[in-house]
Amino acid sequence: MAPYRLIRRATQAAGLPDCSTLVLPGTLDTAEERLRAFRTEHPNVTAVLAYNDDLALVTLAAMRRLGLRAPDDLAVIGFDDTPHGALFSPALTTVHIDAEAIGRDAARTALGLPPADTASRPARVIVRESG
Repeated sequence: MAPYRLIRRATQAAGLPDCSTLVLPGTLDTAEERLRAFRTEHPNVTAVLAYNDDLALVTLAAMRRLGLRAPDDLAVIGFDDTPHGALFSPALTTVHIDAEAIGRDAARTALGLPPADTASRPARVIVRESG
């Protein structure tokens, strides 16, 4: 639940309303049903920020089944910049983080070691066709 708290905090700080939450499973049939219901309940939602690229790709696949196009009907952005996102059509817009450096820092902290001399690179958005 931590990502939801962080998103809620960021939207409140920006003076935006709370985000609607769409929970999609990894199975395409159920994802299609839930996306259809979500679109009916929240017709003004224009974008989805997925927890990771895998769920963003499930969202794009469910959209295709429903006849929706990204980004025209619904923009989709993933998180973690997996290689699959660039291969999908439309190619997935995603957030790239320096996961290796973050992992090294976390391991050093867990082991009680001093922080490394190198800092991780800032996150960046990889803009592709879906967003």
